[in-house]
Amino acid sequence: MQNMRRKDREMPEDFAWSVTDRCEYAVLSMSDPEGLPYRGLEN
Repeated sequence: MQNMRRKDREMPEDFAWSVTDRCEYAVLSMSDPEGLPYRGLEN
């Protein structure tokens, strides 16, 4: 995992979980170990 570029903007993990507990829906973006976007089942 890479470190955040802007450490002053980083939020604690419990904040992230509280946001997901309260939202109706969300978009999750992921990357592979090389930092490339994960594209799922796309060809």
